[in-house]
Amino acid sequence: MALTYNAAKTAWWKQPEKDRDQEWPVVQAVILFSMVLGISGITKENVNDVLARIRFFEKLNGGFLTSGGKDCNIPASVVRSLIGLTTNVRAETWTSYSRRIVKNWAAEQTRNTK
Repeated sequence: MALTYNAAKTAWWKQPEKDRDQEWPVVQAVILFSMVLGISGITKENVNDVLARIRFFEKLNGGFLTSGGKDCNIPASVVRSLIGLTTNVRAETWTSYSRRIVKNWAAEQTRNTK
């Protein structure tokens, strides 16, 4: 199934197009990684959970983004501007998400040491 999203109800979408274009690479990363993060959208109620999932992933695997060959964290301000974003991703509990991410990280570490 293809990933679909709607950002029309976000503060990010309501800003001038020039500003949106400048932030698009970060927004696009959040949208694409919504599948990895196990989030169906960003709300006032879950934005801190979304940020925690992003930071958890970044700690284990490095940044979602790079600049000049260095990892970059996704700015919290951009994530907060995406409150109202919806996707067709199946929501995943924190427990399920963290278990899956750690399991994948451990498997990768095992492969890298052989």
